[in-house]
Amino acid sequence: MTIAYGEPSTGLDSAATRRAVRAERATVNRWRRLVRARLDLLVASYAPPEAIGELTWDVLPAHADVPVVEELRTAVCRDPAEDRVGAMHRLRELDRRLATYAARLDTAEEKTTERLVMRLVLDELERSAEEG
Repeated sequence: MTIAYGEPSTGLDSAATRRAVRAERATVNRWRRLVRARLDLLVASYAPPEAIGELTWDVLPAHADVPVVEELRTAVCRDPAEDRVGAMHRLRELDRRLATYAARLDTAEEKTTERLVMRLVLDELERSAEEG
């Protein structure tokens, strides 16, 4: 797609031009995500990320369905003989499980932040009451 600034030279109205540009931008965004994903996979082949769900502190939510590191590594290492449709199904399920775990982590972080803020507010109120 050739991007011409100013008035559309093809006779398209502004709305049609905008739709065309947005469609092209969406395609570019998708390609960028794919390129970044491929780059992430290449980097991970040399320096894999740490395992998840292994912290022993009692601050994380229960994580019974968190994928183990070998399951994650297998999912991101492509086997040329692999059934691509089956792989897509497995990756979508793995992503769903990761998203569920991430949502639980977000909730835990929000609750922890809320408790921290409330503690700071209460401390400030106590300090003000002692001074006044």
